[in-house]
Amino acid sequence: MRRTKQIILTIVLTVLLVFLSWFAGQTRGRVAQQPVVVARHAIKAGTILEKQMLTVRLMPEPVVQADWIRQIEAINGLRVQVDLAAGEILQTHKAAPFYHGQRYPEAGPGRRLMTLELDAASANGYWLSEGNLVDIYLIPRSGSSGSLCVLENIRILKILDNSTSGGFASSAAEPLLCFDVSRQEAEKLALAENGYTLKLAVVNEAESFDGR
Repeated sequence: MRRTKQIILTIVLTVLLVFLSWFAGQTRGRVAQQPVVVARHAIKAGTILEKQMLTVRLMPEPVVQADWIRQIEAINGLRVQVDLAAGEILQTHKAAPFYHGQRYPEAGPGRRLMTLELDAASANGYWLSEGNLVDIYLIPRSGSSGSLCVLENIRILKILDNSTSGGFASSAAEPLLCFDVSRQEAEKLALAENGYTLKLAVVNEAESFDGR
């Protein structure tokens, strides 16, 4: 009788161990998943995010970072700060709300965007387009006590011209140019408004030189 009890106990323990081993094997592969928001396609910096641009993927919980955006609804009012590749995970520093005004990804942090109305001969022409580097010559007008000043390698961010075609300005349009400048350059341009004439010289960048 005693031996029978020992056999039964052994069988019960064996079955229990088999069950525990099976249960451990079943749960070992069950890693908790968390949703994360990713770009459905490539998205340019400065783009206001819309729901159709995004999708949700499940990621293993241990790899999910605290700054990853989890819900598409959380993108309302967000603007992309950097270029996003297709499938790239959205992080809070890559798409953030604007609590303190507009941000301009084309210009670096702390840069000034300054729009000037220039003489058509200086401001417009077939060879002048958005993205060009120019030297701005501040030429003293007659009777002015100032001296010639040159601001070099100033980037044209925008040609504000309703008749612009293909990025080039028309000579008949109002010559407004938006420049990417430092605080010191913005100050010089502001002070030059009354006593100086502004002329532009387009910088031929090295990568565009064709040897002619």
